[in-house]
Amino acid sequence: MTKITVQTDSGKIRIKLHDEAKAPVVTGPTGVEPLESSKPVATNSKALLLPTRLINLMEIRAESGFRPNEEDVEIVYALSGSVPNTPDMLHKLSSQTVVEKAAEDHVISSVRGMIEHIIKERSSPPRLVVGVHTHPQGVPKPSDKDNRYFRNAFGTIKSLVPEAYVLFGVHAISSESIRERLEPTKISRNAIKWSSITREHEIAFYTPESNTYEVKLVE
Repeated sequence: MTKITVQTDSGKIRIKLHDEAKAPVVTGPTGVEPLESSKPVATNSKALLLPTRLINLMEIRAESGFRPNEEDVEIVYALSGSVPNTPDMLHKLSSQTVVEKAAEDHVISSVRGMIEHIIKERSSPPRLVVGVHTHPQGVPKPSDKDNRYFRNAFGTIKSLVPEAYVLFGVHAISSESIRERLEPTKISRNAIKWSSITREHEIAFYTPESNTYEVKLVE
């Protein structure tokens, strides 16, 4: 089994590879958040179609690492879908089958555990898997270590769910301060930005090769 130890340093991620690809996760409430879409999706779209109603769940999950008087910790979650280009569930990924260790400066988790978790929550293999990790007080761009993780995790995911389309997201979160809520807006080809009343959020999407992947907001 390959293990990845993820350590944070000024918003950057350092990953140590051992045997099997591992992803960062912290402890928290377990569960899945389904999203029912009232509109049909375009399965032939070459972009990731991100429902705006899913943004609120992503915001809550990303901010769940905040603890008063303590440093923010990194959070990992996943999006999955029944079609290759549209997520319809958010997976919190906090069960002990996924998390091996969580601390302020590093987290260790299992990519295999993540996929098993997703399949159990969906009751069938997904056609889309988006692995997301946060960059507290950082930027939504992968580091060199993230790039290495993307490639290794991709191989593990495809071995478990060969039919799934695989992407990765980097979700940057600002420090906490009272601010005006701003609605989600596409600010570049692969990035969406918004603000809660306490934090600024920006998420960007990438292929396993760390190339930018277009995202579009949909109702």
